[in-house]
Amino acid sequence: MAQQVKVPEDVKREVEAFSGVMGRTQGELLAESWREYRQRHASAFREALREAGEVLDEPAAAAVAAAGMDADELNDLRQAARGSA
Repeated sequence: MAQQVKVPEDVKREVEAFSGVMGRTQGELLAESWREYRQRHASAFREALREAGEVLDEPAAAAVAAAGMDADELNDLRQAARGSA
């Protein structure tokens, strides 16, 4: 099931008004805007996907990313666990 996209109220009002003036639906404007954004930021998307691939290629890095922790935090936990064992 598709979820609705939440946007700030001021943006919602602008899209609503502009779509009426342009004779297009709000969904059409959002889709066009997203496509344009993707084109303008293609290099950033490629870089983010490259970085994600690197993380997924390394099981330990993937576990750290999935936990939402950085490597230093994980090291601290390992050291604390070893010290109390």
